Amino acid sequence: MKEESYLAAETTKVSSISTHNSFTINRQLVNAKGYHDKFRHISLPRPVQEALYQSSMKILEHRNATQLEDLYAIDARTGIVITQNCDQVTPFHTGFNSIQYQNILDHGSKIILLHNHPSSTRPSITDINTLANEPTIACSIVIGHDASVQVISIPVRGPKVDTIFNFWYTAGKAAGWPNQEAKLRATDYVYAKGAVCYEKY
Repeated sequence: MKEESYLAAETTKVSSISTHNSFTINRQLVNAKGYHDKFRHISLPRPVQEALYQSSMKILEHRNATQLEDLYAIDARTGIVITQNCDQVTPFHTGFNSIQYQNILDHGSKIILLHNHPSSTRPSITDINTLANEPTIACSIVIGHDASVQVISIPVRGPKVDTIFNFWYTAGKAAGWPNQEAKLRATDYVYAKGAVCYEKY
């Protein structure tokens, strides 16, 4: 993409709204050049970087001040949006329906998953498992309402995600940890043991 086109794309802005809560977008950061530049740090072709940025701005505009998530599947080589789910009504949850998933399978090329975390938390074990178990996914990107951009990928020769998670989850439950705490601590070990590559911008 030419530099002037890249700069012109920064006219994309998240609108101001009257609702202010813990899920409201940090517009000062998201609407700044620095947020756009974050996508240039991701090791992907320039058109893909720009497609991720533009799609992120659409997600943040749509889900501002809500607990809801949108999910996009984007071609990892061209940046074309293959399919998207912007109709989820369950807080902190997203996914593709059977038709959308079939669109991805029919596409036949590597994709990138892009979705938002309203609480700006790191990628969950569900995000990691989806990436690890679907060879068509090149990487997964989570955008936070705080303007964070987090990227996960699976190392070629890294330890298996499910082996590490299941071991530490079982150990945590045996130690008497509540279910959610056991899941979070086991996820900590998945990150710590290098089963997933993690970058945050």
